[in-house]
Amino acid sequence: DNNYINAGAGCGKTQTMVAKTCFLIEKKNINADEILIFAFNKKAQEELVKRLSYLGISGVEVKTFHAFGLDVFKEASKEEKHMYFDDNNPRKKFIQNVINSVVLNKNHPKIPSTLHYFAYLLEEPKDEPKENMSPGKYAKYLENCDRRSINGIYLKSQEEVKIANFLFLNSIKFTYEKKYDKFHSLDEKFHYRPDFYLEDYDIWYEHFGIDKNEDGELISGFGEKYIVEHYSKIKTHRQNKTKLISTFSYEFKKGNEYFLEHLRNLMISNGVNLKPQKKSYIISEIKKNKINTITKFADLNETFLSLIKSINKTPKELIKNEKDHRNHTFLKIFSIIFDEYNKKLGSTYIDFEDMISESTNYIDKGEFSVKNYKYIMIDEFQDISLGRYKLIDSIKKKCNEAKTFCVGDDWQAIYRFNGGDVNILFEFENYFGANSKTLYLTKSFRMPKKVADITNRFIRENPLQTQKNISSYKDKKKHTIFGLFVKDHKDFEKKWEIFNAIFNAIKKRVGDKKTSILILNRYSYNDIREKYFLLLEPFKQKYKNFNIYHSSIHRQKGAEYDWVIVDDLIDSFVGFPNQMGEDSVLNMVMEKPENFDNAEERRVFYVAMTRSKKSTFLITSYDKMSSFFLEIKDEIKLFKDIEECDVCEDGIMLEKTNSKTGEIFFSCNNWPYCRNSFSKKEDLDIKSTKKEVDDMYEDDLPF
Repeated sequence: DNNYINAGAGCGKTQTMVAKTCFLIEKKNINADEILIFAFNKKAQEELVKRLSYLGISGVEVKTFHAFGLDVFKEASKEEKHMYFDDNNPRKKFIQNVINSVVLNKNHPKIPSTLHYFAYLLEEPKDEPKENMSPGKYAKYLENCDRRSINGIYLKSQEEVKIANFLFLNSIKFTYEKKYDKFHSLDEKFHYRPDFYLEDYDIWYEHFGIDKNEDGELISGFGEKYIVEHYSKIKTHRQNKTKLISTFSYEFKKGNEYFLEHLRNLMISNGVNLKPQKKSYIISEIKKNKINTITKFADLNETFLSLIKSINKTPKELIKNEKDHRNHTFLKIFSIIFDEYNKKLGSTYIDFEDMISESTNYIDKGEFSVKNYKYIMIDEFQDISLGRYKLIDSIKKKCNEAKTFCVGDDWQAIYRFNGGDVNILFEFENYFGANSKTLYLTKSFRMPKKVADITNRFIRENPLQTQKNISSYKDKKKHTIFGLFVKDHKDFEKKWEIFNAIFNAIKKRVGDKKTSILILNRYSYNDIREKYFLLLEPFKQKYKNFNIYHSSIHRQKGAEYDWVIVDDLIDSFVGFPNQMGEDSVLNMVMEKPENFDNAEERRVFYVAMTRSKKSTFLITSYDKMSSFFLEIKDEIKLFKDIEECDVCEDGIMLEKTNSKTGEIFFSCNNWPYCRNSFSKKEDLDIKSTKKEVDDMYEDDLPF
């Protein structure tokens, strides 16, 4: 009675919906008006109608959830309400405005909680590092966070950021990594720079990245040498009679509040005056230095809003039983946004979630008469939310003989921010009843075999995902996913060279034939769109037969292009995976949280890689290589113009200039944890990325 067709990327989901509809009408003698098809957006709805019409079928009710719910609401409701928060009035923009104008308002009664959250709780506590991690990898593990303090200083770890924020919030002037001239090292290139220098007190402050094992022994991800050096630094200060105060990573393990109280007492006992910074100044610094943070925090709150409305809860209900300090503080801030949101809706407007919920209630109460449908079909089922599911369930209960037919792919469930709940797919029988069955479509008409093989392995790393195997009709064995590098992720000129090389290579292949190229980015922020407009406009003018598009990944789910370029695969706060995209605060409003790191971000990357019909190009940077890229780099064809470090094996050799002699030398980017360096350029095996990419179609791509 209830079928879920689990269909992989490019396996013909929409065509399956159309074919099933034709089969029901022509072979099973089901009347067209006894079939209700749900699509998730207007474009998909129009495509289904178009394909059915082409086959001579009319009369089938094909609607978006939005349109169906609105029809129910308008007919059954006695209130005159209009929809709000749509494409013309984006909810995200409203939330961001509320954060800037209300949440970050010095006179708001909850401003102390807000500032505390931004200073100490915005970043989730990091998971324990993996065992046997090299010092270089451990340094990158620590750097994998929003490393900018409220007053705009870039630091090296989450713990250092919290310390810098404490100093700033208490008006303690400091210099970060000021050179300590009295420390002598055998290594001429090494300069001792303690973490903080408290200017008004002539106090040096070191925060040592040292933990304790179960036996109370000191350990560090930077290795035994780091522990020895920490003793040496303490001794140096003692010998030079310079004042040093210290804290340790193991003190953070007792919790934020413990550490902050410990730090407060440490400062007071050493004569440091704590003077609360003016709220207005703190807020101005947040707005100046944490623009991306505010944007991503707005994204997080939008997702939380969708999910809390799907489960029909309020912040007040959740906060009553919430004992976790971070969750509790988040709910305080979210309640401000929630109240402002409802105030905006008032008695005049209604949003999508409330409209779906109220329409479901009208059907349940018999205040809306549902047609006696025999089949309810759902396209793009992976985007189903709890609210939409309840609407479907309500319709089914009013149609005694109704059967459901759902087509989707749990590997492409990427709309959690819109209320999507992948657990409905994972537990299909629990939601739709015992008389349910899951079938599979696993032959892709789109992807080359290499793309299918690599993306299969990547997405199945999450054991909760369906462990199906997508094969391809395009059985070509050569590489079709390529990795390209820039040295610095901010190097726009180098990025242009790489795009130019890719476009030249494609031109060699297609000549004057029409071809489509899609450039994908994880985000759709205004500055990103502007950057790509400047980058791509010259190429659009040069290659008239190229249809070149730029988009965020979410906007292209279901689409396909000849060539796909996934850009900015970097490991940073505004990187890929999105470091705030799967915050644990969402667990408070999810029916069943996903206990796998970056589960949804992994699906987003899968969607990005599987849009291409010919080849996918992945662009990363040596200075901030994405963890997702690192996972698959050994399976793809790499084009690189820089040498990897042969000592630590996870660093790269960067060109630098000796400040005293002007001499050019090369050193590992994991310095000072790896001190590999040499001066001769001939020691590097440097190749030209441009030449390699220009030539790659001669001997490597499957054309």
